[in-house]
Amino acid sequence: MRTVPSLFILLILIPQHGRGQSERIATANEAHSQHAHPSPPRGVNPTTIIDLWIDHGYAARDVKPSPDSGDQAFLRRVYLDLVGRVPTAAEARAFLTDINSNKRATLVESLLNSTEYAVHMAQTFDIMLLGRNEGQRTNRKKHGWTVYLERSFAENKPWNHIARDILLARADKADRGHLWYLYERRDDHQAIAESIATDFFGVDIACAQCHDHPLAEEIMQQHYWGLVAFYKRGKNTRTANGVAIAESAIGGFDSYTDAMSGATDDAV
Repeated sequence: MRTVPSLFILLILIPQHGRGQSERIATANEAHSQHAHPSPPRGVNPTTIIDLWIDHGYAARDVKPSPDSGDQAFLRRVYLDLVGRVPTAAEARAFLTDINSNKRATLVESLLNSTEYAVHMAQTFDIMLLGRNEGQRTNRKKHGWTVYLERSFAENKPWNHIARDILLARADKADRGHLWYLYERRDDHQAIAESIATDFFGVDIACAQCHDHPLAEEIMQQHYWGLVAFYKRGKNTRTANGVAIAESAIGGFDSYTDAMSGATDDAV
């Protein structure tokens, strides 16, 4: 059975200071524990475990779920979600006349194992991760980014493995497509940091460039420039085997003003 990609968390050690930091962490932990998932029993089908967690979330928030959709609505939605198109007349007829009680799960498994699924997900994640830059579409195909995504979804590669490939950007003679996520940003390390925070942390840190985030106390200016500094040692380069991200011994310094104190700090 295929698995749904889960959020990959990259931990970077950045010095933290300021009043209230430990209190904010404690508050966040307490809020998380209130909606913590129940421990699933071993050996249970993953689908059943997900259903249990969803039911737990509904009960914790006193939410009444909507009734199951009909076969026609389900058919249209699952084709659009998994392969990016509506079903053909023949496909719709075969599903709607099928009397098998497990036909929905069977259809989902069939679509997940289709070539169309890998292509559709690759196109979707290409836009999510690199945007609708038509001028770069040719380069993305030429340098293997599109092929890398298609192969990853065809092989059901776990999302944390995909994230590791992209964020570490380790070159391989046989496969360099994953390097293009960083390479396309042309050594713009602020753009890299902002994109990584959004795409892989699920957090928009752009507002912390000039000051601590005004709405999210846990996002500090140090976090923004620390992430920039983390990637600033990487430089685009070309080799006989294709594009690569080279690592320099010194990444340089970025001077920025701490809006809270008025002092000037350096991000290494």
